[in-house]
Amino acid sequence: MEWTDDVAAGAWLASRLSDSTNPMRWVVPSGFALYAKVLHPASHWMQDAEQPVTWAEAAEAFGTSLEADSTWPSLVHAEADPHGGQHVVAPDGREFHGPPEGRLDAEPLAALVRALLPFTTTPDAGYAAVWEGWGGLLPQADGSSGAAEFGWDEHGSFSRPVPAALSMRETNGPRLRLPHRDHVLFRCGLAEFADADWLSRMPWYRAGVLSGDYSPSLIWPNDQAWVIVTEIDFDYTVVGGTFEAIRAVCAASGVEAFPFLPFVG
Repeated sequence: MEWTDDVAAGAWLASRLSDSTNPMRWVVPSGFALYAKVLHPASHWMQDAEQPVTWAEAAEAFGTSLEADSTWPSLVHAEADPHGGQHVVAPDGREFHGPPEGRLDAEPLAALVRALLPFTTTPDAGYAAVWEGWGGLLPQADGSSGAAEFGWDEHGSFSRPVPAALSMRETNGPRLRLPHRDHVLFRCGLAEFADADWLSRMPWYRAGVLSGDYSPSLIWPNDQAWVIVTEIDFDYTVVGGTFEAIRAVCAASGVEAFPFLPFVG
């Protein structure tokens, strides 16, 4: 994977988005035969460790029913919670943490890409776009991320700037500009995301640096046969593609997904 300034490669996305009253049209490109909603895994504590949990498992714990249009707060009886049910306790005493917004974890993203690879003629050539606003991604004037690392030295304490994930060249380069969001663009082979260790190979990843474990906001192949959209404010990812591709996504092991009509309503 490498940074690219060829942001014209994403012009097709901009042509399929609009500033309509439906926010979904701001981020999900139109024109695909079908879409899937891929639910971001939640988590709960078990044996003193945090474990991923599906929305279906959470629904069972809270005595609710998971439907294609379910929201996380509705599943965990947290509709009135200003925090959206990000920390709730089930009747059986288990603590649940809600799904992350704007980030699909490494294993479900790998499973999603594996399901989609057969449905492109260009599996070795594609793009990944990362929202420019993630903490630690772009450097400030001194080249740091704007964060500091704290610790102890012979004088009792120290702080030093944390390097930003990307360089000044990448920072000052052109952006893929879409409605309400600007992105840093990378050229990649799609198979780079097909195993669960993909994150460690990403140019923006720095272990322990702020939110460096984020997933791309957009992934698509050169032939534009499908697109993966992970909007920063959504606790689910949207995939657009052919009927066959979306059926494969919804049937894939390690992916919790439903067919989805993003532009209804």
